[in-house]
Amino acid sequence: MQIARWVEESNGNWVWVCQDCKLATVSATEHGTWESQWYSAEWGRVTFGEEFHSAEDACLATEKYGPPREKLFSGWFESKVGGYMKHRNGKPVYVRKTERGWYAVRNDGQLLGQRQRVVWFGTAEQACKAVDRVWCTPKILDPFSADNFWCWIKYEKQRSSAA
Repeated sequence: MQIARWVEESNGNWVWVCQDCKLATVSATEHGTWESQWYSAEWGRVTFGEEFHSAEDACLATEKYGPPREKLFSGWFESKVGGYMKHRNGKPVYVRKTERGWYAVRNDGQLLGQRQRVVWFGTAEQACKAVDRVWCTPKILDPFSADNFWCWIKYEKQRSSAA
């Protein structure tokens, strides 16, 4: 599984790298603010139009807006707030950890589940692979797949009945 990780360089900049490939950079400006840049095959460096007060804010904006559309990196990105993320058709999916285990959640709040129940994974890699299976093998393309019971569900918190 390919994972792009945030790495701090000796000059204080942060880069999202996968193996030897730099995908994005967050760097200090001469004004004391921070800017975020993606590396684009089509346009060279793509810089966000705004500057940020901290490296953390610039990293989070980089995560939120995702890579340029033509970016051919199909792996997962390590998130500065924990867990991993991936964009597909401009929409992010996150794999996060709680005390109960790892789970996958879309930006619209829907969780990856089976048979209308949230699925908890033992590892981040298991959750990431499940998301990849859902995205890469739509039910309509493989009607006989055993994975057909994967679905995105809206989680409703169970209310406890207090006496």
